[in-house]
Order: sequence, then structure tokens, then C-alpha cells
Amino acid sequence: MQCPTTGFRRFGAGLCSTGIVVSALWLALGCDLACGDSSNQGHPDGSVDSAVSGEDASRRDAWIPPADPFGPRIFYSDLLGGPTAGGQDDKGAFVTLYGRGFGDSQETSTVTVGGGSVAGYPIWTDVKLTFQLGPEAQTGEIVVHVPDKEPSNPLFLSVRQGRIFFVSLAGDDGNDGSYEHPWRDLASAKRLLQPGDILYAMDGVTATAGDGPGTALCISQFYGCEAQAGTAEFPIALVSYPGARVTVGCMESECPSNGVRIYAPHWTVAGLSIVGSGNTYAAAVSLDHTTTDRQAQS
Repeated sequence: MQCPTTGFRRFGAGLCSTGIVVSALWLALGCDLACGDSSNQGHPDGSVDSAVSGEDASRRDAWIPPADPFGPRIFYSDLLGGPTAGGQDDKGAFVTLYGRGFGDSQETSTVTVGGGSVAGYPIWTDVKLTFQLGPEAQTGEIVVHVPDKEPSNPLFLSVRQGRIFFVSLAGDDGNDGSYEHPWRDLASAKRLLQPGDILYAMDGVTATAGDGPGTALCISQFYGCEAQAGTAEFPIALVSYPGARVTVGCMESECPSNGVRIYAPHWTVAGLSIVGSGNTYAAAVSLDHTTTDRQAQS
């Protein structure tokens, strides 16, 4: 007999644990039945010498853990608003949700925004999913629907106007920044953004050279950084493309001290891997303490 899931460990009195928390569900069912009583000699693979027989064995072999009775839960999203058109395939902004209970794959699960269906799901895991808004999304509540479970808690999203741009290693700064013709340099691209714009950085994009004083990527109207401020109604967003690995900053001593410096109001920075150098007083993210309405997620 083995503990119920790979990676569980056996403790005294037949308790099974991941090594972090004891599984309350298995305790309620009687872990001595599932994993063997502590008086039995266990083997490294989790098996024991003595066997459970009769009715107890039938219960053990037939038992299947029940589905989570609770519905999915949304913790937060990278964006709080965006357009339903433009960008890739003219289907609007990508929005990423973080939470739990979404399910390991989408299958027949769905997301609605303001009661309307979304256009597609490039990422779907139990704790993170990404969807593209599409033409049916409306201003209102984001809700995740998983079969045989209660709908998720709602999270408000505003459908608004705005442009969508892309930066890619295959791009060129002379392009128009569209999905088909992306820009190349992240620091140069952020200088072109206006209120309401979203910039998606594709896989492998980096920003490690100096952009403003002591910073790999400087989001400020000052210090020669040339980034515009967003507004409360139309923030500016710099986000990694779904599934992309985007790195800002580096750790070598010759690198800029700060990864990202955000001094402009109403900016959202999400999904980036941000690194500060090994220099004294270095920081991965530097924020202007006089402005409190920015979002920074990595």
C-alpha cells in the first residue's frame, strides 16, 4: 500500500503529508487505512509489509477523492481593463487571472466578461489562466465557470478604447508595432505609448542596457526617460505576452542598479522577470513614493 499521492511522506500514526501541511481530507478518512498503521514497517516506495483485507481493502481500492466542492476563486488579474478589438487577430487585449480551482486544463470551462463570452484561452492551468477579450466581452464582472462547481467570485473589468502594440526579438523599431510587424527595443517602444495603450513583450525580449539614470527600464516623464503618464480612465500597460519570458535588468556589477524605475502615474507592469544588479543600493523595482496608483507584478 502507498500514500495517496506521489510526494507524500509517512509520519507517526500513519499520517500523510506533503512535507508542508497535513492533508486534512486524508486525516478525516483515516490515514492509517490509506497509508498503513505506524506499527507496519514501511518501504522507501511507500509500501508496507502487512495488507488490509476484506471490506477495508475494497473501500481502499474503490475510493476516489471527491471533486473540490468549492468553485474556482479569482485572486487578482494583471489588467483591469482593455479594448475588445485590435492586437492579435483583432480580438483585443489578453488578460491573465491568478487564483485557484480553475482546473488543470480548460476542456469545457469558460470565462465570461460582463456576461459575454471571451475569444480564446492561450493559457489555462489550475492557478493561472489567460484569455483574449474578443467582441462579445462587455464592461462588467469577470467570472470563471467550471462544470459541476459554483461560478467564481467576480472581478470587475472595464472594456475601453486603446491601442495594442508588440515588441519581439524578430521586430524592427521602424515597424508600426502591430502583431504582424512588432517593434524590437523595449525601452524605445515604451516612449511611444499613450494613455490607454497596452504593450506586450514577446518571449526572449530583454532590457539590460541603461535607460535613464541607473535603470534598465525607466518609466518616467523625467530624467530623459520620455515615458508618458497614463490617466485613471486610460492607464498604460507593459505586460508579457502569454507564456513569454521577458527579463528586465541583470545582476552583473556593470549592469544598471535598478531593474525598473516607475515614476509615472497610472502604469501597469505585469508578468516581467525584473532583476536588480549586485551594486550597493540596487533594487529590482524602484517606485516614486509620492504616487500610489501604480501596479507592479512580476
